[in-house]
Amino acid sequence: MASTADVTFALLRRSEQRKLEESARQAQRDTQKRSSKMGFGRLLGTIGGSLLGLALAPVTGGASLFATAALAGVGSRLGSEYGQQTTNIRETDVNKQKLYRDTAADLREDQFEAQRDLNRMANVRGLTDAFSVFSMGATAGGQAVMQGAQAGGLSGAWQGGKAYAQSKIASLVGKETVLPTPTEALTSTVDPTSSTLTTGVPTPSDLIAGQTTAALGFDKTGIANPSTMTGPGPLAPTASTTVGLNPNQLPTDMLLIL
Repeated sequence: MASTADVTFALLRRSEQRKLEESARQAQRDTQKRSSKMGFGRLLGTIGGSLLGLALAPVTGGASLFATAALAGVGSRLGSEYGQQTTNIRETDVNKQKLYRDTAADLREDQFEAQRDLNRMANVRGLTDAFSVFSMGATAGGQAVMQGAQAGGLSGAWQGGKAYAQSKIASLVGKETVLPTPTEALTSTVDPTSSTLTTGVPTPSDLIAGQTTAALGFDKTGIANPSTMTGPGPLAPTASTTVGLNPNQLPTDMLLIL
């Protein structure tokens, strides 16, 4: 049977374990919250730095693209720093632990390492944001925006980007291929009466008896012409189409029989 001391120690150990686990979960939630705020601050800082660079373009002149990219990177880092400073992370307090102090110290060190990782990521993202803005400014559309900014600041940048977008849309619309309607597609077929199809081919009215079949590739007996290998056709009419016998053309002995 367990003594009172054993029961008390078991309850204390369970309480300290729960306290340690809850502290670790709380620190993790705070770290995630800080990361989210740093990301939002980064976005606002990048946009603000880019706008400031465009506003200063009439002053920076030919170096406006480099200045805008640099200000975008600085704004990104400052925005991340603002998100970091406005978020409180409740680290694990080792001194409050009656048990599992070594485990609590390891958890606290992991929490500090996570914060250092956030700082390193903010530095890297500031550089990548600056490079991204510079790359966008080097494109055709970016050049149009920068030229407008050098002429009139933010309003000039807006007008330059707007003019480029309109010209781009107009060029795309001008190159659009217009497909024919179904009716136009049906009426645009080859005309069978076209002279290009009938040139050199005799019509039935141009042929005398016996030539129509030959023109179609048959001989007068209806046998397919070997040169064309077409099927049997109708028998061609003979040169004489007179029905009956002509007595003047019969032999003499046949006339005597008649």
